Amino acid sequence: MDGISVSFVGAETNTRMTVAKLSDGSLWIHSPIAWNSDVAAFIQHLGGRVSAIIAPNKYHCFWIEQWQERFPQARTFAEPALRKKVKGLADTSALATQPPALYANEIDQTLCLGNPFFQEAVFFHKESRTAIFTDLIINRRVEGVPFFARCFLQADGVVAPNGGIPRFYKWTTLHRRRAQLSAAKIKSWQPEHLLFAHSEGFSEPAMTVLNREFAFLD
Repeated sequence: MDGISVSFVGAETNTRMTVAKLSDGSLWIHSPIAWNSDVAAFIQHLGGRVSAIIAPNKYHCFWIEQWQERFPQARTFAEPALRKKVKGLADTSALATQPPALYANEIDQTLCLGNPFFQEAVFFHKESRTAIFTDLIINRRVEGVPFFARCFLQADGVVAPNGGIPRFYKWTTLHRRRAQLSAAKIKSWQPEHLLFAHSEGFSEPAMTVLNREFAFLD
């Protein structure tokens, strides 16, 4: 579900959350968007009970507290560095290379390690065979984007239809072995579908995209 737009490097950027319904009927919320009446109706339509709230990286935490207030019984899971950065996330559970028991039967996960500046948790919804990314892969259209913002996105290699893992991330991934292990786990899922927070889909099969984008680690 898409939410309000925010500004990133001078360009209007969509916000998007992914919701999965677990076997007990509760909801798993990835990168929650700003709460409003449309979101409330959507969540209520799905049963209204949230058990997990996910903050997958340091940029996707703006509206976490809104959700925590409305669903105090839910557990919040956050990228480890984010828990240290944001006061409201200090007492949450850290995302790790293995999923917690709460949703492990239905959703696998890993932390993309190896980059000292940016770390993201990536997830795999087993039933739909969908890998869920946030900002690690971007394939963004730039029609109407201001000139300098468009130049930045083009330089970072994230413009559709030829987007992918940002060049800055590739250049600053210093601990290659850690990154290789993270990529290997993602590819071992053999996903059939890919979801992104700010991107168009790719025309190629999911594994073609993953093999190409993680080739910089070979």
